[in-house]
This record gives sequence, C-alpha cells and structure tokens, in this order.
Amino acid sequence: LAMENAQMSLDMRISSFGEESQETAESHDTIALIYKNQGKYQEALKHSKKSLDIKEEKLGVNHPDIAKNYSNIGFIYFKLGKYDQALESYEKALELKQKFFGELHPDVARTYGHMGIVHAEQGSLEKAIKYYKRCLKIQEQSIGKEHIDTAATYNSMGNVYLKNGKFQEALKYYEVTLKIRVKVLGKNHPDV
Repeated sequence: LAMENAQMSLDMRISSFGEESQETAESHDTIALIYKNQGKYQEALKHSKKSLDIKEEKLGVNHPDIAKNYSNIGFIYFKLGKYDQALESYEKALELKQKFFGELHPDVARTYGHMGIVHAEQGSLEKAIKYYKRCLKIQEQSIGKEHIDTAATYNSMGNVYLKNGKFQEALKYYEVTLKIRVKVLGKNHPDV
C-alpha cells in the first residue's frame, strides 16, 4: 500500500510539476526509502540517483539536501557490497555536511561512523578505528558522552578491537557501552 501511494504521488507530481521538479525529487526519495526498507537496494539506488540528479540540477551541487542524498546512496551501496562506491558517496556527503553544519555536528559524526562501518566490513580495521574515533570525538562534544548514539559508537569500536584480537581494548569499549545503556535505557531494557 505504501508503495502504491508513493508511486501515485510520483505520477501526480510529474503530471503537475514535471519530471525534473523538486517535488518529483521528493517522491523519488520516498520511493527509494520504501525500497530500501524492503531490501530492494537496486530499485532504491535507481530512485535515489534520480532524486540526486534532479536536486543537483535545481539546487546546485552545494546544498544540504544533496548531502542527504549522498548519504542515502552510500548506505545503499554498502548494502549492495559496493564498498568503494559507498565510501565515495559518504566522502561527498561529509564534505557538504562539514561545509554547511561545521565539523562538530551530529550529522558529520554519523557520516564518520558510517565510513567506519564500511572500513570495518572491508577488513580495514585501523581505518575503521580512525573514523570511529572521529565520530566519537564529535558525538561527545555535540550530543554528549552519555547519549545512546555515543554508546553505539563505543560498541562499534569494541567490535573492531575484538575482530583485531585486542580483547582488553574491546572489553574497555563494551564496558563504556554498557554503562551508558544502563543509564539511558535502564537495566531491564533488551539492549542492555
């Protein structure tokens, strides 16, 4: 039903505003999100790229909305196992986010975190740690040391150290993760 409504909205927007309108780009974003949530990544990629093309034409290449599209495309490439393309998209998103939001913004941190995930998946554990540390530094300053997203980054770092066979270092990060989760979520929460 969601896809039917989104497709109907796209058709109406194309009819009302044209193929290359900002409104049409938004409909492509919605359809891409639905496909992404269904695990249909090739279809999601097609619509995300179409939205990006329209937005670059209408808004220019230096706009915050373009950063969001690059992040979405990076995620889709990651899910498709196309790690180099994922990193390339995340780099473009990062550059724009830094330009518009500054270095100490949660969206910048999140992009560093996504890049850490890609490097970890590729087996580039040192690079993964480097990006997670950047992410963590920004998170601690922007959203706080005891935020659930900060805990997720600590946990990801623990996972990388575990993969690297650095068990004491992994344990240190897992303990911080646990402490934050207990404080924020309560000791009876399933994530604790």
